[in-house]
Amino acid sequence: CNVQEYGVPVEYAREITFYQEINQMFKTGIVEGSLEIRGKTIPVVNAHALLCHDSEGDCQSGEKTRVLVLASEGCSFGVIVDEIKEILPIAEEKILPFPSGRDSNVRGMYARSENHNVILLNMYNLVCEQLESIKSMARIGSDTSAEGKPSRAEQISSHHLITENCYLLFSIGKHFAIEIKDVQEIIENTHMMGVPGASGYGTGVINLRGQVVPVVNLRSFYHYPVHSRSESNKLIICAGHGQTVALEVDQIVTIYKQEQYHATPSLTAQLKDKADTVDRLIEYLNGKGVKEHVLVVNTHNLIRNHLHLSGKVQPLDQSTLAIHE
Repeated sequence: CNVQEYGVPVEYAREITFYQEINQMFKTGIVEGSLEIRGKTIPVVNAHALLCHDSEGDCQSGEKTRVLVLASEGCSFGVIVDEIKEILPIAEEKILPFPSGRDSNVRGMYARSENHNVILLNMYNLVCEQLESIKSMARIGSDTSAEGKPSRAEQISSHHLITENCYLLFSIGKHFAIEIKDVQEIIENTHMMGVPGASGYGTGVINLRGQVVPVVNLRSFYHYPVHSRSESNKLIICAGHGQTVALEVDQIVTIYKQEQYHATPSLTAQLKDKADTVDRLIEYLNGKGVKEHVLVVNTHNLIRNHLHLSGKVQPLDQSTLAIHE
């Protein structure tokens, strides 16, 4: 929102979807309209109006605009955001508290670097306490009975994003996916170090909070042409069989909920030697409304059968010098 970054606890997130097909019949105030997700109607608000009090006017959408679907205390709610950045683990002791009584809508602040701060939102106060008035303005939830039974929107259960058949979609020339439950975090690809003499798809490492983590270029791994790195490149941190790895991808596309999957049919010659790492596919409705078959990466087989990582680091001799290339 206006360049400022915000964070929400992952347990409130149900889904990320493209900014499209929003019914603006009930547009009023900060409500942009409503969104239909698998037969459920939820109100959708503009993050600029919700978070930036001086922001007025129509919601301006761009290529990276997404709708973040949140759920808490029986409430479901969509928020239009400029961009979804990444998933980060934040230890409680790293959260800087706001002055007492300053803002009940904020949990605190996370300082990623000296001049890069993320405001962590208290979703119960910010969203759920306002949801009744938002529903009223949008006339969603008018099916509440006289006996006080909850509306259909209120009956949408609050599922945890990591356990509810959700996939992280990414691009490496074509779309692939990883089950969200296998993703530890997503980070910028800005501090990768090359390994002298290394070749193939594992040519770099990163320092992940004191742990040396190998980087696997998925373009190279699946035999796609390797491109020069750009700002959109991301590292997906996964773990399995006692080893943490960073999977380098061109860009993160979205998080997609799909309860059904299919066995992978016959693969092209390009992918046959990695067939054990793409043992299923899902159907994905992309931003243009076109259905795609997306291969799902089995990160456990990728780590176990193809990386041959020992997880051990040779100690440096005391006479080793740090040099600049």
